[in-house]
Amino acid sequence: MLRRLQDLEEAESDSEDAEEPESHPAKERESVVRADTPRPSTSTSNLTTRHTHSTNLIPIPTITRTTRSAAHTTIPSDSSTSATTHSTDHASSPPTSTPTQSTTTPPTQSTKPTHLDILKDTVAALKKMNLTYLTTPTTTASSDPMPKTTTRTRAQVTAIPNTTAAALTIQPITSNELLLLTALREAESRNARAEVHAFELQASNILNEAYTERLWKALEAREEKRGKKKGIKLVGDGLPKLLSGDNFYELAQAKEKEVHEVLKQKEARKEGRVAYDAAIEEWAVADQERKDERDAIKANNTQTKAAWDKRKAAAVKKKKKFTEPKPKATPLPKAIPRPKLKDFLDGGGGVVSAGEAEDNAGSDGDEVGSEGSVSDDDDA
Repeated sequence: MLRRLQDLEEAESDSEDAEEPESHPAKERESVVRADTPRPSTSTSNLTTRHTHSTNLIPIPTITRTTRSAAHTTIPSDSSTSATTHSTDHASSPPTSTPTQSTTTPPTQSTKPTHLDILKDTVAALKKMNLTYLTTPTTTASSDPMPKTTTRTRAQVTAIPNTTAAALTIQPITSNELLLLTALREAESRNARAEVHAFELQASNILNEAYTERLWKALEAREEKRGKKKGIKLVGDGLPKLLSGDNFYELAQAKEKEVHEVLKQKEARKEGRVAYDAAIEEWAVADQERKDERDAIKANNTQTKAAWDKRKAAAVKKKKKFTEPKPKATPLPKAIPRPKLKDFLDGGGGVVSAGEAEDNAGSDGDEVGSEGSVSDDDDA
């Protein structure tokens, strides 16, 4: 600012030196204020004068017209200035506001939202709609509204004018044009693939909506079936009845007894089912033990018969009479009958033990092997 002021004063002093002689040194220190600059009022001058006595002096530059000698006098060469010079500058300049340093913080760089943030925003938006049940673990009912699918046809998508299609026919001349045209074609290719994928997702949403509609109908039918419970109220012929009468009281007692009997049978069936499951587990363990025992007996019978056949062959080879009888096969354990569900639902409710199952004549297990004693024909 001081350099610009010196240049301006030197340019104007050259034209004024020829017209005005050198005046008194005191007058040379006075600056000639521009004619178009309004003179400050008395109150303003007093205000600026009071400000000059403060400790923090802020010089306010003013544009004045001075001579070369006055410029050398008024403009200090060092950093320190006198109070008189500051008071003169403040008195000749209009009051201005003191510049203050801006305390505004720079804007923070926005971060890209993550997939989790997008999901949280979507869930929060669903909670404000009638699709709140989709965000809760509660069971969905047929009365809950089904989300709608927004679809667009090919004509609706292509109705938007493509202003970049004409640019694809440009013949590039410079390298920059070639790069820009390549980038434009890549963008068009990505847009085409995205459009195809959007139509695929749209078709998938339509199929999912049709499937969901079928499930909704099945759920509605199931809820209606569950809602049809057996009536426990006395209706009769629909005519008014005297609630304190003997006939109505007897009917109420009979109906209440019937309801309790139905509930009792239902509980008995539940208990019978539990007892049946326990009996099946016990039967499975016992049957596995029987199978293991059967396999061991079969292996022992086979080994015993093989040893007897070997001794018999050796006696025949030596032309000796073989009088050892053929060993009898050890009988195999009988199969344990599988428990029947009707036996538990009919009120039996007991668990069939393994001993009672073996005594049952209607066994469907493995029979004893057909190996018998050695016949006389073997003694050749």
